[in-house]
Amino acid sequence: MSMHLERARLLLAQSRPQDAERESMLALSQQPDDPQALALLALSRLEQGKKEPALDAARNAVGLAPDEPFFHSVHAHVLRDLERPDEAF
Repeated sequence: MSMHLERARLLLAQSRPQDAERESMLALSQQPDDPQALALLALSRLEQGKKEPALDAARNAVGLAPDEPFFHSVHAHVLRDLERPDEAF
């Protein structure tokens, strides 16, 4: 895991979503197809109320790693906040 992803996780845990978004974007600039970075980006954007951009990032994470349950969980979490839980299944 990259240094930026580790920082993003820590910043999310510290309720610093803007900083976590920045670190996720830095990780994506180094590795654009990293589903972990996209999932963390989705969570950080969701905490900031950026729901549609969060959904885009979550969908991209699932698309890159459809066999990983964590990314489906993030996607479902975003859909729940968008009040679209039926799409989560």
